[in-house]
Amino acid sequence: MSRRPYWDIGCLLCMAGFTALFVYPVFSRASAKAATAACHSNLEQLNLCLLMYATDYDERLPNMLLWAPTLREYHKADYILLCPGDQRMSRDRFGVDADMAARMGFVSYDMLQRRSYQKLPTQGRAEKAIVLYEVGRKGLEYRHLGGMNIGFLDGHQKYYLAGEITPKMILSGTR
Repeated sequence: MSRRPYWDIGCLLCMAGFTALFVYPVFSRASAKAATAACHSNLEQLNLCLLMYATDYDERLPNMLLWAPTLREYHKADYILLCPGDQRMSRDRFGVDADMAARMGFVSYDMLQRRSYQKLPTQGRAEKAIVLYEVGRKGLEYRHLGGMNIGFLDGHQKYYLAGEITPKMILSGTR
């Protein structure tokens, strides 16, 4: 009686295990990149909603405390208020989908306080004026591969690593 078939199966299982060991980090990083891109897209949509609001209301931004509910008339999907990388918003934790979590008041982004009711800046200053940024339980949160997405008043968004932008820069309102 030969034991060769069992040995072959054992080798195949070991090779599959080693392959998974090396391939898993690649897929994990790709998933994190996808979450960063989705967050960037959400921030872009929110930024456009802010600019539409400002166009309708004499070039002024909304109140920073009520910006999320105020912008609801400019977007149809509440899930754009939630970052896919925000662990506080996971479906497993709350048992609700993203739209329901946003309606319950969970938001992954914040509007800079100094921009509340502010008129849109004149040409040349808007590309440096920070308006939206990512927040977590303890304030600023670098949840995307050690970085965060930030929205500017001219409508563009940018990804910054933790060392490239500090809380002081964000709170001052310029990069």
